[in-house]
Formats: sequence, structure tokens, C-alpha cells
Amino acid sequence: MNAAASRRTDTALLLLRLLLGTLLTLRGYQHLFVVGIEGTAAEWRGLGLPFPLLFAPLLSLLELVGGPLLILGLAVRPVATMSTLAVLSVLALTQGDVMLGLGLGRELLDRVLNPIIQNWLLLVAGTLTLALAGAGRFSIDAQRLPPRPAGPAAAAHPLDAVAETKPARKRK
Repeated sequence: MNAAASRRTDTALLLLRLLLGTLLTLRGYQHLFVVGIEGTAAEWRGLGLPFPLLFAPLLSLLELVGGPLLILGLAVRPVATMSTLAVLSVLALTQGDVMLGLGLGRELLDRVLNPIIQNWLLLVAGTLTLALAGAGRFSIDAQRLPPRPAGPAAAAHPLDAVAETKPARKRK
């Protein structure tokens, strides 16, 4: 990848982090301090989420703490992975049985075109992108983590170093 393409990719990852981080921070703040845990649990109970009093504080804290971390570009892969798994879990627990029973007809289309489901799917797409691609060059992670080797040839197996240091056994 040339320098211009790399810069564009890093800029796109920065913008994605800023957008998702801001959204997650605002959602976490809203769930914890505006609506409150009881209100959030009641909302999620209405969606069919089991154990809403357990999930409400956990997911709200993930949003409130994870959002600023994404903005800063700190621990992006773990935060994005946890966010992806959280949203996929909520989708599976609240919509999975309906989605599986709908087939490919109009009912499925109506369900997927529901704005709430669309928001969740877009959140999954964004957090999954960050989980796979990482924070990019314009992040704290890029400054504190060692650079990854380029290409498969540079990524030697960890046991190769051990094999090189031990002398070969002589056969009798």
C-alpha cells in the first residue's frame, strides 16, 4: 500500500473511531445518568432481553468507558471486540428467533429495515471494522504498540528461534 492510501485508511479509521466513540459515550451517559439503570432495564425488558438488570449496567458501562477509549485510540481492538459481541448478543437474544423463522420473504425485509435493527447492524459493522483493522496510525495504540511486521515472510513462527538456538542431536 502506498503512503497516500495508507494515510487515507488511517484517516478513515480515525473518523470511524471518533463517530463510534462519541455515539457510545452519549448512549452510555444516557443509559446511566438520564434514563437510569431501571429505565434502561425496563426498555430492554420490553425488547425481550433476558436479565435486563444484569445487562443494563454492564453494557452501559462498556459504552461510557469504551466510547472515550475509542476516541483516544486506546485499547481499540479489545473495546471494539467487546462492543461487537455485546451488540450481536443483544440482537441474537432479542431478534434471533424471529429472524430465523422468517425465511427470506417480506417479513425479514420489514424486520431488517426497522430503524432500530439498522442502527444495531451499523454499530456491528463499525465496531467489527475497528476490531479487525485496529486503531490506525493516528491513535495512542499506534504510539505505544510495536509496529507489526509487513508480509507473511516477516512473521516467523515463535518456535523458529528456539530451534535455531538448540544444537541438533547427534545420532549414534
